[in-house]
Amino acid sequence: MNISLTPELEHFVNTQLHSGFYTNASEVIAEALLFMACNEELLQQIKLKHLRANLAEGEADIEAGRFVDVDKNSLKLLFAKLNSDLSSN
Repeated sequence: MNISLTPELEHFVNTQLHSGFYTNASEVIAEALLFMACNEELLQQIKLKHLRANLAEGEADIEAGRFVDVDKNSLKLLFAKLNSDLSSN
C-alpha cells in the first residue's frame, strides 16, 4: 500500500522519526492509525462539538440579521462558478 501525505504531515512523520521513538515511517503511521481506532468515540465527540459550535454561530448570525437570501437560480450560478474555478486549477 502506498499513501500520499501533505508536506505538513510528512514533516510531522519525519519529526517523529528524529525523536528516536520510531525506526521507520510505517511505525509512525501504524501508531497514528491505532490511536484513531482506539479513540474513535472521542474523535467523534470532538467533531460533533465542533459542528455544534458552527451551528450555534450560524444561528446567531441569522438572529442578528447577518445573512443574505439567495434564490435557487443564484445558488446554481454560484455552484457552477465554484465548479468551474475548481476545474481550472
